[in-house]
Amino acid sequence: GATVDWASISTPPRFIHEPNGPVLYYKVEKHGTEQSKTPDNLFHITIRCIAEGNPTPSYHWTKDEKPFNVAMYPEKVLQKPGEGTLVFTKLDESDAGRYQCQASNDNGTAVSLPTRLEQTCTFFRV
Repeated sequence: GATVDWASISTPPRFIHEPNGPVLYYKVEKHGTEQSKTPDNLFHITIRCIAEGNPTPSYHWTKDEKPFNVAMYPEKVLQKPGEGTLVFTKLDESDAGRYQCQASNDNGTAVSLPTRLEQTCTFFRV
């Protein structure tokens, strides 16, 4: 039988990451606060975005419907190599908002469900 070379077939992007959930809460690091009692995951937020497609998709983010250029904030957010996932390492009040990931290639664009970052003042016990 004929073999199909799947690698040569053009496909539009399709998300393969676990859903992020509609809202992610974070705490702003303030010097002198009782950081030891706050779980690290409130200071570091990851918004997942991984897509497959051929050719390999490129990733773009929007924040509150406007383009969000990760490269402009190297001190606070980084994008994982080879995927669109964002890791926020130094969150402040200005990071709150609605984030959406777009994965694009020549065959189309996939747009993720929006995830809202919200600052929390209260302490959640998980």
